[in-house]
Amino acid sequence: MEQEEKKEEAVQIKRQSNKSFFFSIICLLIVLLMIVGFSTAIYSFTNEENNINTIDTGNISLMFTEDTNGITITDAKPLSDEMGKVLNGSGEYFDFTIQATIKGKATTTYEISAEKTTNSTLENNEVKLYLEQQKNGIYEEVMEPTVFTPLTEQTEIGSSVGSMLLTKNSVDETTSVKYRLRMWMADDAEITGTSRTFSVQVAVNAKIDT
Repeated sequence: MEQEEKKEEAVQIKRQSNKSFFFSIICLLIVLLMIVGFSTAIYSFTNEENNINTIDTGNISLMFTEDTNGITITDAKPLSDEMGKVLNGSGEYFDFTIQATIKGKATTTYEISAEKTTNSTLENNEVKLYLEQQKNGIYEEVMEPTVFTPLTEQTEIGSSVGSMLLTKNSVDETTSVKYRLRMWMADDAEITGTSRTFSVQVAVNAKIDT
């Protein structure tokens, strides 16, 4: 009788041990799923003429559209900041839109940068860039007139070395943001007898926390 009780007790201990083991496995799986569920995704895209660039993670869609074909300085004359900020002719500004569609609780942080093309011949300090954001139908200053200042190291979000960071913004709800970029030759730039150019492409890098 005593031996049977001991066997029964051993069986009960083994069952409890098995339950604890399976419970530990389940807890571990839950933790792993939580880690995966709260992972961070980083995406980037650069403007291409007449193109729409989209990234989609299921609950967030970030779209980058261009309303014009880009911006280039060619045979331009030096301008003051006051004149550069109101340039409105063909090819003198670049419009683009960031469209974020967010479902549920999530946050997108994006950076806008300007990447100089390899055929540019003006010096960085001879060119100024100016960024505005449309609010209530009116464009407002986001970045004051600033000479092209290349990054010396890549940002956490992904703006590349050599590009110029224009602005950084975070959104946690569906929104559409319109931007306008202007670029001109600085008023203290050296005037030479040769034709010189400067071109940039707009790049958007996004970090999505879900």
